[in-house]
Amino acid sequence: MSNKNAEILSLWAELFVAHPLAVRKVEARIKGKAPLGLDEYDILLILSRSENFRCRFSFLAEESLYTKSGVSRVAKRLIDRGFILKEECQEDRRGAYAVLTTEGVKALKKTWEYYSEAIVSVLGPCFNLEKTIELRKLLGSLVDQLRDQPPIPMPTLKK
Repeated sequence: MSNKNAEILSLWAELFVAHPLAVRKVEARIKGKAPLGLDEYDILLILSRSENFRCRFSFLAEESLYTKSGVSRVAKRLIDRGFILKEECQEDRRGAYAVLTTEGVKALKKTWEYYSEAIVSVLGPCFNLEKTIELRKLLGSLVDQLRDQPPIPMPTLKK
């Protein structure tokens, strides 16, 4: 095995472990404070970036970090809490749209206050500014290489 391949495998191992560790620490910091868990935040963020704050449930499953059944469970909670609406799809009776509500936008914004603070407190001590910029560029390049489609633009949240 080449040195490069050995390093790539080691890199994968570090990424594989670092992500869930960071997510758990961030979740622990926002638990009980933010109106949304990270799974709910992920779904609302996708909706907030979608045209007219609405998209097919199947698109949520494709774009989120969760399985189709996981998205269904999270979506049900969000519907029950009034953060999204389920709208029938006129073109395809088997499909349905998820629509972000005004209350959902408020919950997303409020959660970001806690979420962004938690991210900074968890990752901030790990890197100085230069290393942060370097790692962001490297990971950005990786995402660009691996992404099958263009990224969803960041939300404006003017609803």
